[in-house]
Amino acid sequence: MRHHVLIVDPNEAFATMLRQSLQETGTYNASVVDSGRKALRAIASDDFDMVIVDLGLDDVDGSLLVRRLREDYPRMRLMVIPLFGQDPPEEISSLDIQGILPKPFFLPELPNLISDAMAKPVGPQEPPAEELPPAPKNTDEGTDAAANGPFPWDIDLSSDDAQEAPPAAPEKPAPKPEPAAEPAAQPVAETPAPDTSSPLPDRIAKELTFLTRQMTRLLQEVSAEAAILVNGNHLVAQVSRLPKEEVDALATVIQESWQTSARVAKILGKEQLRFEQSIEGDEHLLYSLALSKDLILSVVVEGRVALGIIRHRSKEVAEAIRKRLGIVG
Repeated sequence: MRHHVLIVDPNEAFATMLRQSLQETGTYNASVVDSGRKALRAIASDDFDMVIVDLGLDDVDGSLLVRRLREDYPRMRLMVIPLFGQDPPEEISSLDIQGILPKPFFLPELPNLISDAMAKPVGPQEPPAEELPPAPKNTDEGTDAAANGPFPWDIDLSSDDAQEAPPAAPEKPAPKPEPAAEPAAQPVAETPAPDTSSPLPDRIAKELTFLTRQMTRLLQEVSAEAAILVNGNHLVAQVSRLPKEEVDALATVIQESWQTSARVAKILGKEQLRFEQSIEGDEHLLYSLALSKDLILSVVVEGRVALGIIRHRSKEVAEAIRKRLGIVG
């Protein structure tokens, strides 16, 4: 009997590769959806043995989706694709998750990763008979899951094009902690607040969450140290494992390189229509690509990742950002 697996991943190429690889084993039937809303609808209408969730979803927070799935479907196996490394983020680390699928990974490892997750127990383990609590009433799992138990935000299942779904207050909200008590941001990912004195276009400022998620995906897939987005003289967003001062210095270098290229084009009597540059050192490579006249996407990669792979993935992310921002040309 084949196990039915649902893959929830906005990266169509990666999700397709994952689906094909699973089905080629002869052990799994795999389905693919590209958003959290589609995932909830699919799970409500079909039975899945396991759901694989990429935490970098575009329409909803991946960690919140995993929380909802675990709460509504306590007997369904879950596997997550973290934004960084091989561990789930702290906010879902205590959940009953059967497996982790890190990016990047080697395809020969996939069958073992999936089979290990399928072999792990799921749901609360039964205590001895004398301590056995009453059985939970969950005989119609999925069809009315949204109404069972509290959940921190409601997902509008009627639309797949809605913007980021903000968390709504739970039925019994906990007191808000003081700002000083909030946990510090993880050093591996940081999105600086836009500089309101800069000429940063409004549409870019409104899409910072989307931009950061796209850059996070790029950082994952090419095993980069940093992904940086510069607009003119201003650092728009960064996802980085590097110290902030190094990122700031790199942003300055990126802008200076673009300005130098523009000056060279002017001297030669040409208009600078495109900007693409790779600078290679002993251990790192800096690749930069212009999305528009002043908007530059750059990635810093350590090691020997092929430049062709870096260019291909950077251009895919650049195209997604251009489309989201309405940039033509």
